[in-house]
Amino acid sequence: MMKEMSLLDKMAKQTDCAYLSNLHYIDDSRRLHLAEALKNFPAEGASLSDWNDALKYCTGETELYSNP
Repeated sequence: MMKEMSLLDKMAKQTDCAYLSNLHYIDDSRRLHLAEALKNFPAEGASLSDWNDALKYCTGETELYSNP
């Protein structure tokens, strides 16, 4: 059984980061590329928990969001 890739892993792959931690160090052009990709990524394509994890990991934001 194959586990589905997390949103953070998809973000790292989208920006050609060999390691998840490299997301912290991407340059502005790759950051823009990632932002555009995320705009086109369906909200239901990842769980709310995955979205919250990605937000916390990339921004340090500690507030968790819930479904509207």
